[in-house]
Amino acid sequence: MRRLGWASLSEMGDALLGAPLAAPMFAQRGDIVLGPDGRGFGVCIGATAVGMAPEGLITLPLTTCTRAWRV
Repeated sequence: MRRLGWASLSEMGDALLGAPLAAPMFAQRGDIVLGPDGRGFGVCIGATAVGMAPEGLITLPLTTCTRAWRV
């Protein structure tokens, strides 16, 4: 990621997915979200998002996501 010129996952999301939504709460099913602390991407499935973590597949409230992009 850094080798390609992005300093964070947020910057990478903006470059690859375009402008983020005004707020993550506007995300709809299937949209890409950035989890808390910007540590990983997930997919919105309604009021929650799913993503991968070292312990496996996790769900987290959409309110904890920091950014979202329409797909």
